[in-house]
Amino acid sequence: MYGTWLAAPALAGVLLHAHAAITSETIENYKYKPLYSIGVVLWGICFDRFWLRRRTELAVEWGVHDAKEPKTVRRGFYGEVSTSPVTNRPARYYAAYRRGPFYFLSSVVTVAFLFCGAGVAVACLNLQVRARLSLRVVCALQKRALPSRWQ
Repeated sequence: MYGTWLAAPALAGVLLHAHAAITSETIENYKYKPLYSIGVVLWGICFDRFWLRRRTELAVEWGVHDAKEPKTVRRGFYGEVSTSPVTNRPARYYAAYRRGPFYFLSSVVTVAFLFCGAGVAVACLNLQVRARLSLRVVCALQKRALPSRWQ
């Protein structure tokens, strides 16, 4: 079923790429790419709605419509047992003041890696610009060095 649904955007992508190759356009500057992107988003929304309906149909067909998914608690999880304000049942709770330092450390590491990625992108773009400039300089020097009859 998923493969059948996936065939539509795959076929559209192949046709789009083939048309870009026939018209000698690069896929980066292809004028129909935004339409394809919007189409894939709409396809994703439709597929999600279809799957929700299909999942409910299967649950009713299999007789598990009212079944609850079993909750498994990770063995490494520890916390204080307290009453949940939502269900009024005992539940394990890990205090926010204990989670805070982990969230902060995770944020710092994430931002550091984002800056690393941005630095690599800037370095690549600078190298690309410098390579083009040096190529122009080399071509200009070759034109000056060669006699006019060799050009």
